[in-house]
Amino acid sequence: MQNELFNPDIINEKNGAAETPGKEKRSNIFSKLRSFLTNGRFKFLLGLVMSFAAIYLLMAFISYFSNGDADQSRIMNDTAVAIASSSDNVNNTAGSFGAKVAHLFISEWIGVSAFIVVFWLCAVGISLMGIKKINFFSLTFASLMGIITLSMVIGFCTITFDSFIIWGGYHGMYNNMFLIKFLGYYGAAMVNILLIVIMILLGFNSIRKAYVRLQNTVPERIMKKVEKSESKKPEDIKVRQELENLEDEPA
Repeated sequence: MQNELFNPDIINEKNGAAETPGKEKRSNIFSKLRSFLTNGRFKFLLGLVMSFAAIYLLMAFISYFSNGDADQSRIMNDTAVAIASSSDNVNNTAGSFGAKVAHLFISEWIGVSAFIVVFWLCAVGISLMGIKKINFFSLTFASLMGIITLSMVIGFCTITFDSFIIWGGYHGMYNNMFLIKFLGYYGAAMVNILLIVIMILLGFNSIRKAYVRLQNTVPERIMKKVEKSESKKPEDIKVRQELENLEDEPA
């Protein structure tokens, strides 16, 4: 009995037996969570929510350009809940929350490149619903590069504009201000041109594939129309010609 108490092999076996139920329980939880997240109905529901979120943000962003100036003081000073609780209404189509989110995305964060976020949400949502499959990582990388480049370029081009909208967002405005102070105006312009070139080079493969697909699709459609017209029976063509001749004869 004493040998069993102090035998390390027996002690390890007992500890392993005690730990096994805990490990199995954790693995069961993870397997259930994984199966839930990969479930078709959950993916469809998540895709639907993302698509609706994209539509809501699109309405908020578009309305911000026409109504943001009137809502500016309310958006800057109050939270979305405080604005909704007060008697004064905002003019944004998407309500107080939409007005606040639009202001954050467009003026304070990334400027008009916020529309790329709308595109990303919609594309991922459509993919999750199984309507059209996409490469998630390629789309996300391209979207991030597009947001950075567009925010910087538009921020540089509109840095002297006097408007309630900060077109490149704080990201584009403050980064360009730093570049102008550090490299000068022309140096900052070169950096922005370099970003555009990098974006074109990264997207060149996708542009080439789309061009090749278009080249292949258009001739196929033309050939199908030609084959369809050639496949008509000679009798039908003869009858049509006789009818045309009868119409041309004087009464």
